[in-house]
Amino acid sequence: MNAAQSEPPQAEPSAAVLEARRLALAWIDEHTDELTEFCKDFVRYPSVFTEERQVQDEFVEPFLRDGGYDEVTRHSDDPDQERPNLSAVWRGAGGGRSLLYNGHCDVVPVYEHERKHRWHRDPFDPVVEDGNLYGRGSTDMKGGISAYLWAVRALQELDLQLAGDVISTVVIGEESAHPHFGCLPTMRREMEARGKPDLTIVAEPTHNELHAISGGFFGIEIEIQGKEVHISERNLMSWPQRYGIPQGEAVGVDALKYLRELLNRLEQLERRWVMSYRHPLMGGGGYPLPIDRQGVAPFFIAVGRAEAGDWMGSVPGHARIEGGVLYPGWVDVEEIKVDLRAEIDAWVSRDPWLVAHPPTVRIAERYDVPPFSLPLDHPACEVLSEAYETATGKHAVLSGFKGVHDGCYMQQQYGIDVITFGPGDLVMGAHGANEYVPIEQLVDCASAFAVMTIDWCGLAGE
Repeated sequence: MNAAQSEPPQAEPSAAVLEARRLALAWIDEHTDELTEFCKDFVRYPSVFTEERQVQDEFVEPFLRDGGYDEVTRHSDDPDQERPNLSAVWRGAGGGRSLLYNGHCDVVPVYEHERKHRWHRDPFDPVVEDGNLYGRGSTDMKGGISAYLWAVRALQELDLQLAGDVISTVVIGEESAHPHFGCLPTMRREMEARGKPDLTIVAEPTHNELHAISGGFFGIEIEIQGKEVHISERNLMSWPQRYGIPQGEAVGVDALKYLRELLNRLEQLERRWVMSYRHPLMGGGGYPLPIDRQGVAPFFIAVGRAEAGDWMGSVPGHARIEGGVLYPGWVDVEEIKVDLRAEIDAWVSRDPWLVAHPPTVRIAERYDVPPFSLPLDHPACEVLSEAYETATGKHAVLSGFKGVHDGCYMQQQYGIDVITFGPGDLVMGAHGANEYVPIEQLVDCASAFAVMTIDWCGLAGE
């Protein structure tokens, strides 16, 4: 139905709405311990990407079916294995706006060197210390899912009747870049059954800020060819030799040296980009007050993996990097790709070896995630800001999401209005060691979601 854009400004809440808010907030306050234990139990499942079935089978689906939803559906869209997506619908009485909550249950793996050297605790044996819940997936993003599932449960337990539909989805495949197995087919089925939702909230970690824009991301892979030789011959490669003794590339070529040069060039390009673009939300400090927690610099060129050579006794004959570019959502990504390619080509053109043996460059072949954006005058920004302030007494902050998520695909493919809001922060160990979500943020988020659901969907008969 997508009535959101045509809705008039928020009217003063009625006595019934005020009472529904009060009851919902009291219910969540009384069930804070249960919410925390739910999130701990959720984290306890090692649902690393492609291994999501157990947590969906044993934990999420039973919770949904035990609630007040009118319909719970399950579909696996991966042709090679069972990786269930779950969708639960709580139907409204009619006449209200629909609200869809989205989150992914998959988490990134904990690799052995990380577990051994940097985690202070078992990543899948969650604990609460100093007001924080520690464990893999706590901030990214089982905390956010726990918050909206318990917000909806609160309203169901109170026997409130909403006017609009509420849909809770828990999908797979976000961390493995499998939207075609997770969010996209799930959203397609929802749209076929009920039409486009008026708003989708993706509960990724935002420090409980309202993120109305994100960056986009595309992958880069660069392979450099050198020429292997015994490491004792480095002097012949590095210094002029008397006539008759081979030197330079006739002996060997150090691919690692070229890799260092390339990384320096990319770092300079990154700084040029960072200093060239500004925005009030993305890297600008938040709106209307500069108090967001995301930090500046909406651009980055990140290398997640670098390698060179095959054997410690040989000069590296090849090197490669894998990484990506996060770019602001308001720029022309094709211009960015052209600029990146031009920088690499300029570097290559100045070296005879590289001209004769050009690196293999792949841009946006494996990963190409679009940004999302929501206008600041969209009703969702106003309603969610008010809901957060009503629920917590804290100032609402509008900012931008530094990463990418499933909402980006949903907006690109289906034109769905998306906003991001959730507990935790990407800096709180997401994709790294000692990941955590603050309990205060978890409870605040659940409270805000409860008020948001009431205010956005409306009460029946109002």
